[in-house]
Amino acid sequence: MKYLKIPKTSVLVITNALIFFGILLFVFFSAKNVLSEQSNNHLVDVSLPKPLNSSDVKLYKEIFSLQEIGKIKEADQLIKELSNRILIGHIQSQKYLHPNAWRSTFNELETWLLNYSDHPDASRISWLAKKRKPKSAKNPIPPKKGYLNGVGQNAPQRWRALIPESYKGRISPRQTAFVAKKVRRYNLLKEPTNANKYLSNSSNLRYLTPSEEAHLRGEISHAYFIYGLDDKAILTARQAIGKSPKTSYMAYWSGGLAYYRSYQYELSKIYFRTLADMEDAPDLLRSGAAFWSYRLSLRDSDPQNAIKYLNIAKNLVNTFYGLMALQISGQKISVNFQGPFISDDFVPWLTRTRGGRRVLALLQIGDWTRASRELRYLYSEASFSQQKDMMMFAVSHNMPGLAFRLADLHLKNTGEAFNSALYPEPETHIKFDIDPAIIYGIIRKESSFYPLARSRARATGLMQIMPATAAFISKDRRFVNTNRHLLNNPDINLKLGQDYIFHLLDTPVVDQHLFKLLAAYNAGPGNLNKWIKKIDYRGDSFLLLESLPARETRAYIKSVTMNIWMYRLKQESNLSQLRTLVHGNIRNGDIAFLRPNVISN
Repeated sequence: MKYLKIPKTSVLVITNALIFFGILLFVFFSAKNVLSEQSNNHLVDVSLPKPLNSSDVKLYKEIFSLQEIGKIKEADQLIKELSNRILIGHIQSQKYLHPNAWRSTFNELETWLLNYSDHPDASRISWLAKKRKPKSAKNPIPPKKGYLNGVGQNAPQRWRALIPESYKGRISPRQTAFVAKKVRRYNLLKEPTNANKYLSNSSNLRYLTPSEEAHLRGEISHAYFIYGLDDKAILTARQAIGKSPKTSYMAYWSGGLAYYRSYQYELSKIYFRTLADMEDAPDLLRSGAAFWSYRLSLRDSDPQNAIKYLNIAKNLVNTFYGLMALQISGQKISVNFQGPFISDDFVPWLTRTRGGRRVLALLQIGDWTRASRELRYLYSEASFSQQKDMMMFAVSHNMPGLAFRLADLHLKNTGEAFNSALYPEPETHIKFDIDPAIIYGIIRKESSFYPLARSRARATGLMQIMPATAAFISKDRRFVNTNRHLLNNPDINLKLGQDYIFHLLDTPVVDQHLFKLLAAYNAGPGNLNKWIKKIDYRGDSFLLLESLPARETRAYIKSVTMNIWMYRLKQESNLSQLRTLVHGNIRNGDIAFLRPNVISN
């Protein structure tokens, strides 16, 4: 059987910039009223209380949609027809916070806070009110406390030693930390030689233990490797190991990689095996060393050691290389994606609170983003069992960002993992033309499913689309300015994100390869092209991954690949594609972009 590749499509899926929003927004915000009604049939339990009558449901949908595209006057006319005004606070905050359709006054904002300080937008309204407050006016009412901020976190995929390792009996722990910070700063500035000189100064070494010195020399060695100076990486790694053979984890790792890239496979094998056999080594480094030891054992036709190190790696399943090893092993994988049932008293509890009744009304109109933000205010008021109910309620009612956040909190507090909430799947009206596991894997890392996420670089929404990227993909420059806020709309963001992925797949530098796609998505195709020209990775996907100069990009690729793997399991998709990828052959990289279970003879 051969997997059928999805045909490449043109990035310019929307060919006329002038009619892009005339058509697209009409489809999304008019047809959405109908689509969300259909969607609610399976997302919202029929037994949920419904505060709104059918007329108000239709009116609220139209009002929110009109205001989102700046048609404030038209929305105002419909507001007069509402019989149940339970969501007026949300309507007014959307209007007052609109980036260009309305300039709110201090009096409007002050009045809003007087009436709706328990709403999710209260913090933003308060900030804006203080900004526009006349000098003679008093401060407005502060927002209600207790809002649950934050998003779910992906497991870290890079390790760095804590320095100082201890504080007891030290000359100056603060100076020790300063030395480590200085060395790491030099490494970040692509100056590992200066880092080495600074570290070798006796006036700095006096603040470090042999183990701490070994950690820092290991990091310098890794910096040399990243910047293509394998000889210096090897020399520095040996110096680190000489200082503290039992704790030079990073030195063994970087030395093994540098020897491998220098074609010195026997020495590479010694370094990787030594690290893999160190039970006290960090899981992230130990699993990687075991995986590379497995590969080198295969190269030497040594099945006994290949199996030994594959088993070490696959037992560290919370790491990238652990999952890769588990995939190679062919072991039957069983992951529980079932969650606890929602207790019978959770919905009645919602109906007894003002915020809970607003949640139910928002679910009626299909506004899961606002509903999830209302629940974040209720979290601090909920009991432990109600918080768990809230997590599964979020899973069941299309609030993936909240589900992930609550599941992550629950995991950290109790050690209990609910994978259905840790790996949520958003309901959308967008048709996926590539494997949804890839989309979800990227979203989980980029925004943690929080549709209002925005980075310092102005990347916005579920897939963290830059306004300039959105303008390029859609051929509509308004995304850079007046329509930038529409990137918070999940459907629009997903559509543009998927189109951007297709664009990247078509570029020669990515060429349908998973790791290259993720690197380009994270750091840009220009940076990827520049890096690949300088890296001697010999068609080896994993050597390419470890040689990328941006540590954020290396960690990003590992996290997203792990996410894709878990979503494939959840969707019960064929995992043989990822099994092929882990052999490191660059030609097999395109396999990950197929729709699941799409096959032909």
